[in-house]
Amino acid sequence: MNWTRLALVAALTFCFLLPAKAQEIACEELLLIRSAHYYPESCDDELTKAREAIKNFAPDIFITEYLDGQDSIGLAAFESNALIFYTRFVEAKDAPPSLKDSEGEGLIEKLKEIKLLAEAKDQSNYEYQGHLFMKRLEAAPEQTRSQVIQLMEQHFTPLDTLRKYIRYDRRNEYQLIAFPTASALGMEKLYSMDDQRDSAAFHENWQACADGYENEAAQVFSMTIDSLEKSSQESGTFLQGLNHPSIDLIDHYVYAIPMHFSENAEAAKAYAHYWDLRNQHMVENTMRILQESKAKKAALIVGASHGRLMEKYLREKGVNVLRLYQEQETEEETGLDRMADKIEKLINP
Repeated sequence: MNWTRLALVAALTFCFLLPAKAQEIACEELLLIRSAHYYPESCDDELTKAREAIKNFAPDIFITEYLDGQDSIGLAAFESNALIFYTRFVEAKDAPPSLKDSEGEGLIEKLKEIKLLAEAKDQSNYEYQGHLFMKRLEAAPEQTRSQVIQLMEQHFTPLDTLRKYIRYDRRNEYQLIAFPTASALGMEKLYSMDDQRDSAAFHENWQACADGYENEAAQVFSMTIDSLEKSSQESGTFLQGLNHPSIDLIDHYVYAIPMHFSENAEAAKAYAHYWDLRNQHMVENTMRILQESKAKKAALIVGASHGRLMEKYLREKGVNVLRLYQEQETEEETGLDRMADKIEKLINP
């Protein structure tokens, strides 16, 4: 018998039976920022304070809820908002002439960079660099600005088109929180961690269990959210409310209500399953970014409804998750806590 070969086989077998090694990351703290996708002007003071808080945290990287340009499956699943987005900008045109003005030349070089990002379908950095370009263009001397705008029309895309496709005028979490904060921290790029591979199945089951929202519990749920959103925006505590632990109740009951009331129980169960799965994939992408970047501190901004599951799965993977406004959290009962009590009585009379 070949004892050397037998020993080798035994050693390899033992190695395969060992538990998988956890992902090794250098990240010591991850600041989780739960956000809305729109902010009225009444939130401006609160947003200024939030940007300062994130800057004081001083993250090494900023992770966003965009699709990665290499995620061909996700991009195809979310085509309306990720692939078509770039076509107006990447059409081949003649190279623009050089400008004697150094600031103007710098702006043209920035446009070239944006075009490459568009071709790579890197939506987060396409929009981020577009945001930086617009701020820089607005601050340029009038003559320089006019020259650049003229060259844009001839060799890239009209200014209004770029402005539209980078969503520059949107009052969303990127234009008002992530981009200006990353810029103030001197970051050259952002990271993307969204996942849309199961988007079609998620929406199909959502529609199939829609009858589960035709009940008193759903009315209590909807009216409470609308009322709290309006009052918090008026009082300048909207973002703070989105980052309070009780916000998790919203994400819980979005799925718990149809799972209890819908006649299509399987669809309601699948609806919740695909949501959970998406958040698991987003956490996997986040872990990969943390591992590859070797960042010691990271900021992660997501839609508030993702916070519950993402924080859970990140903590399970050993990430030290911090919440925005964590030091201001109290044990006082909130409007969402009272909503939960009412819904529970309707679900379990």
